Amino acid sequence: MSYNISTQPRIAIIGAGLGGLALLLTLHHRDRTTTSATSALTPAPTPAATSTSDGRGASARCARMASNFAFDKHSRPEGEEMRICDSIGKVHLKLGGEGQDRPLQGKEDIRPEIDRTVPRKLLLDAVPAHLVQWDHALSSVRSLGDGQHELTSTNGITATCDLLVGADGAHSRVRPLLSPATPQFLGVNGAEISLASSTTKLPALAETIANVGQGTMMAMEDSRMLGAQVNGDGRIRTYAFLHAPASWTLPADPPSAKAALKEEFAGWAEWLLNLIDYYDDGAIYLHALWSLPVGHQWAHVPG
Repeated sequence: MSYNISTQPRIAIIGAGLGGLALLLTLHHRDRTTTSATSALTPAPTPAATSTSDGRGASARCARMASNFAFDKHSRPEGEEMRICDSIGKVHLKLGGEGQDRPLQGKEDIRPEIDRTVPRKLLLDAVPAHLVQWDHALSSVRSLGDGQHELTSTNGITATCDLLVGADGAHSRVRPLLSPATPQFLGVNGAEISLASSTTKLPALAETIANVGQGTMMAMEDSRMLGAQVNGDGRIRTYAFLHAPASWTLPADPPSAKAALKEEFAGWAEWLLNLIDYYDDGAIYLHALWSLPVGHQWAHVPG
């Protein structure tokens, strides 16, 4: 398998996330032959990439590029609900839903949520399958002059392109061609956990489910946050963040990891701690927060 770009200009997109796929579909609609290469082995989404997105944001625009009907089918207007709580579970702000603090003004105020996996699948279904090269993690890039670059994948495949697009995330392998800037740790670390759809039906979690609501609930205090979000499949995904060094981690075995994470939120309301007590042992992912320098820019480079 190779990039096999035969028409001019030869365009290669590194990365098959929403940004890369949206560009791929845009160029395909304009009859520009383009290939996207990704390190992913298959089109299947990673378990940690299934959070929801604001229906007026980039994910939604990507979904509508592929299919307005499918977006309307999979988006959830009720998912716009937002609740802000403290560590004892007291609600200080509620937006959307019944009893909201700020009434919606019209259609333009509605922000339906949609799982990020949906726009990605819609985009993948909208482009010819051969345009996405799976298991093509970029190993190196060599400038050939005149804006051309030679790409080498970890599987040994090489290709030459006239226009190279880096859509491969924060730790991009393409960005060093344009800028020496690297992502910096923000001092925030934590874990992504979730309650399985079946678990949310347990009587012991009735208060937790009611307080999370239909959209997003964020409980914050003392530089810690538990942010829970209802997904389209009924799963409740929670982000547990705190100020901690980049080296912060959790034990490998599930019971110890659960106990260690719960200790970070000692004293919080029981219905909030239930998000930790009952999380799916097979769906926990460490998440340190990184960011490029504010105002990051680069000079134009041919190709």
